[in-house]
Amino acid sequence: MGTNVPGRTTKEVTELINQQGFDEKYGMVFTEDIVKGAKSRYGFKSGTPMGNPKGYSSKYPEGMAEYVASIAQGKSTAELVEAVNRKYGAGTIGIRQMKAYKKNHGINTGLTGQFEPGSTPANKGKKTSPEVYEKCAPTMFRKGQTPVNHKPVGTVSVRNNTRKSQRYVYEKVAEPNVWRLKHILEWEKHNGPVPKGKAIIFADGDPLNTDIDNLVMVSRSQLAVMNRWGIRGYDKDTAEAAANVASLKIVVSERKRGKSMATVKELNRELISRANSNSFGGKRGDISEHEYNVYAEKIISWPISEAKKQNILDKLYQKWSEILKYEAQHVSVMVAGPARYNAKKLDKSDRILSLSRDLLEWLKELEEQVARGR
Repeated sequence: MGTNVPGRTTKEVTELINQQGFDEKYGMVFTEDIVKGAKSRYGFKSGTPMGNPKGYSSKYPEGMAEYVASIAQGKSTAELVEAVNRKYGAGTIGIRQMKAYKKNHGINTGLTGQFEPGSTPANKGKKTSPEVYEKCAPTMFRKGQTPVNHKPVGTVSVRNNTRKSQRYVYEKVAEPNVWRLKHILEWEKHNGPVPKGKAIIFADGDPLNTDIDNLVMVSRSQLAVMNRWGIRGYDKDTAEAAANVASLKIVVSERKRGKSMATVKELNRELISRANSNSFGGKRGDISEHEYNVYAEKIISWPISEAKKQNILDKLYQKWSEILKYEAQHVSVMVAGPARYNAKKLDKSDRILSLSRDLLEWLKELEEQVARGR
């Protein structure tokens, strides 16, 4: 079996074995299941592709796909169905099946189903015959004729609003077919037009109750918050209270979003690393960076314009970068001694202290100016 399996399907191997008389030799008929089990047990691989070959169909005759593709150009679905049923027998395929068959087999007829530019309509130049006109005349609309379903101005109708999945009351306000929401008309009758950016809501939540006492005007932003958080009322007073709660949420949200747009520049990472390496505790650069960020956050909190904040932050970055440069060069005696460095040459503490003092005085002066409101 091992020599016959490669390159053959299970069906082909089964037929080959039975043709060689193994069924008589072993007193048993080899089936596809038996061969498949033996292949699995002994690890024999056929190497043939899985599944059915492209275009295979157990429902339609073999070669039908090639036949349909060869005659499809310029033919309609109905014409293809007629041709296939004539060749392979009546009932082989129907209209719906042929549409799916063409799609599944990638068969293109070249027809778009549209009138091509310049094509001539089938009824061009033809007039309705007197007999046909006479039959149609009783159902024709006459000029000025009023339709039987005409509604006069002032008619009230309850309709489904598919966009909002709710029922609303509409009123006809003009001919021929102009309708407006009843609750908007009611509000305008008592209070004038609804301002832009405002909406009219129903205090009790019932859109069919268009009484003026059930209507409350809110902003679009209030309405969005009320819908999002499910803030509702059951009468006019509670609906107005709900709108006030929404306003409070909006204010809180705006305050949270009111974070300064000023940006704090990041200190040079290489200088921070060198400052850490040259310090006894190994954290001089990290401490310097932390203090820089603390002062930067303090400046951001000052009640001054964003432009002024950014200008001060940029100057803070310049001044602090100068200090960090000397902190990266400075090697303390505790480190220089064991390493046999020239401690005097590497000692930058005086310069660091001088720059730090100038920086703190500059910040103090700025803080006093902010406090005086300058």
